Amino acid sequence: LHTMTQMTTAYYIFACALAWTFRASSAAPLTQIGPALAVDARAFAYDGGDVAYVLGTNTLSAITLRGTPSVTPLDDLSDIGPCDALSLYKANTTSVWSSATRLAIVCAGSNTFATYGVEPTRAKRLFTLANEKRIAGVRSVVVVDRSLAFVAAEVHSRVVAVSLDVHEKRAPEARGNYQLSSVREVTKGVVDRQTIRVTSGTSRRVTTLKYSEAGTLQLVGSVKDSRLAGAVGSCVGVDDGKSRTYTYVVSSQMKGGTLSILDSSEFGAPQFIVGMHAGGDREDWLDWSPHAHEDLRGASDVSVFGDDAYIAASDAGAIVVVDVRNVERPVVKDKLASDALSGVNRIEASPDGKFILAVVPRGANADPANADSGVDTVIVASTDDDVIAAAPSGRRRSLFSM
Repeated sequence: LHTMTQMTTAYYIFACALAWTFRASSAAPLTQIGPALAVDARAFAYDGGDVAYVLGTNTLSAITLRGTPSVTPLDDLSDIGPCDALSLYKANTTSVWSSATRLAIVCAGSNTFATYGVEPTRAKRLFTLANEKRIAGVRSVVVVDRSLAFVAAEVHSRVVAVSLDVHEKRAPEARGNYQLSSVREVTKGVVDRQTIRVTSGTSRRVTTLKYSEAGTLQLVGSVKDSRLAGAVGSCVGVDDGKSRTYTYVVSSQMKGGTLSILDSSEFGAPQFIVGMHAGGDREDWLDWSPHAHEDLRGASDVSVFGDDAYIAASDAGAIVVVDVRNVERPVVKDKLASDALSGVNRIEASPDGKFILAVVPRGANADPANADSGVDTVIVASTDDDVIAAAPSGRRRSLFSM
């Protein structure tokens, strides 16, 4: 009996220690900070953890995140819009702008690539590469260093290299390209390998390309899989660490909402690891079932920081946090659900993982009788206890639910 008592006590101490360790290492539940911000929003780019630049259809704005989040309009892009994507980088000079922070912006409507010098309260358009047929239908952009960017151009299904003058005396110039069956989104791969990844839900492909300093591209590998059909968002991690060895893709069309994870750690074709689906019946005979993860309904975008994948679940009206430490068995661990998030379709984690920005498009809150009555809104959420505690009294509202 004494031995059993000792064993029971030891087990209790172990369980408590394990629980304490889990609490100490787990982020706080996602909590909305203040009200939804009304701002034209298509894409984000963070400048550290305090400021995010927001690209709208025809506008450029800045969101200050600390304290009470606020929006500052920076510029009107209607002469080159509607615009689609942006990428932030640091210049090696401040001779043309008082800070080194730059944005590369692409607009499919005018086949335009533009660069901006930006600060939280003002911006200046530096150069414009407009009406360029080689980037026709440009939808996505990633700046891999201060002298080289790549864009995904849908019309001709190409990834096109765009050179940037490090001295900022000449306009960007479209150079070499790589032809694929279709393209939609381009993101950085593992940085020290000089790779980028290209996704397309139309062709159900994820492709890895290697680039040279001159902008030439060569195929590393490509995978085609029916589970990638309708893919609308992809991410390889917002940091430069281990998360870039995987590719995370979501689709709102596949089985009601799907998160797919591919292994891109080796040179060659990315390997499909797992698909996690909203639809289908749970297979209880399996240790982990790929089906019946209802929280993923309408999965429309994904952003990854460390071991967490943040998913915009449009139909569920939620930001869903999936633990991807075990890439073969991802687990939904948190959810921020609210009527304010109904229709959410964009999401981006900050480089330090403390803030999550999500977009609810104007169509989701428009009057059914007047489609133009809605406005884009940005939900500011945080996983950091200190940030939450610093939110002004009366403007903090926890929407965490499971």
